[in-house]
Amino acid sequence: MTTWPELPGSVGVARLRSAEEWTDVPLYRGISYCDAVRRAGMGEKLRVLPGSIEVCQWAPVVLGLKEPHGRFEMDLQPRLEFPTAGFLLAPLNAFPAEPEVGICSAAPSELFKSVKSAFLWEGHAGRMDLSALPALLERRANVRRGLIS
Repeated sequence: MTTWPELPGSVGVARLRSAEEWTDVPLYRGISYCDAVRRAGMGEKLRVLPGSIEVCQWAPVVLGLKEPHGRFEMDLQPRLEFPTAGFLLAPLNAFPAEPEVGICSAAPSELFKSVKSAFLWEGHAGRMDLSALPALLERRANVRRGLIS
């Protein structure tokens, strides 16, 4: 298993194959997926299952936890295929398995350095302009710096 560096607030995410997986990890019940990610970034290990998200209407559809109904929900993109059994969320440096996704929390200048080094890899060279980070660092009027924290 990969050993991840200490990145305060960073979260690992993995899809569950079934709701019975990782039953020793507490089930999240709360307002939104964003809240579950925030809590995981503060040190909690959580499972997010269908029905876990009690207020946010669209995250369960986008995450494949709820079947889309109506035109608006059908048009939400990108969207994971329904049904998704659930997700395991935990601090990245304490993730109990190999995460499928890492969510990093840092100042835009720190993210820029990390992303810039990633764009040095073969296949990514010269594609920094496809990232939102240069716009954030240039402080363009139409970009809110607070969107990435």
